[in-house]
Amino acid sequence: MACCGAAERPSHSFLWLLVLLLGTGAVGAAACLVALVEDALFAFRRGNLGRTRAFFSRALGNIARRMLEEPFLLPSTARCRVSGRLYRTSPRLAGNVFKYFNAILFLGMGLLAAGATALVTALLR
Repeated sequence: MACCGAAERPSHSFLWLLVLLLGTGAVGAAACLVALVEDALFAFRRGNLGRTRAFFSRALGNIARRMLEEPFLLPSTARCRVSGRLYRTSPRLAGNVFKYFNAILFLGMGLLAAGATALVTALLR
C-alpha cells in the first residue's frame, strides 16, 4: 500500500525518456557534423577539396533523391491514390503532392511529434 502522497505526484518518466531520446539524437548529429567538418578541413590541407566536394554532393544528392522517390512508411499505392483524388480538382497540386509525398509525410510527422511534445509538456505542468 502506498502512502497518501504517492497518488498526487505525477510521473515524469515519459518526459525523461523524451529528453533522453532528443539528447541522444542531438549528440549523434553533432558528432556527424564534427566528422564532416574535420574531413573537409583535412581534405583542404591535402589539396583534395575538389574530390571531397564531389563526394559529398553526390552523397547528399542520392540521399535527397531516395527520400523523395522510395516509399516510406506507406506503400507506393497510397501516393498514387492521394494524387489521383487530388487530380480531379487540381492537376498541378496533384503532381506536386505525388512528387513531394515523402517530404510532406516527414513534415506531417514532425509537426505531429512537436504537437504531442507540447501537449505532454503542458499536461505535466
